[in-house]
Amino acid sequence: MNRVFRSLKGEEMKAIVRLMGGLHALEPHGRNEVTVTAEGLTIQRVLERLSLPVNYVYLVLVNGGTAAIEHVLRDGDTVEVYPPICGG
Repeated sequence: MNRVFRSLKGEEMKAIVRLMGGLHALEPHGRNEVTVTAEGLTIQRVLERLSLPVNYVYLVLVNGGTAAIEHVLRDGDTVEVYPPICGG
């Protein structure tokens, strides 16, 4: 079942997902910021919808705080997704 959640005003509930550190190259359209329907979806499900392999994700922040991949998104959330970082 594909449900679309709406606010009390009838608007779709949205979240912003920012793909950091080159992850945008894996997103099918090369976007580094995507607005998604949010309510009821986990971060993992959103990443799957964006065709991003979860094993490429090292850190997830939701509204500035760390979050698990199983975190359920809410309307207005801002998500930042970071890959592993290496260098020297």
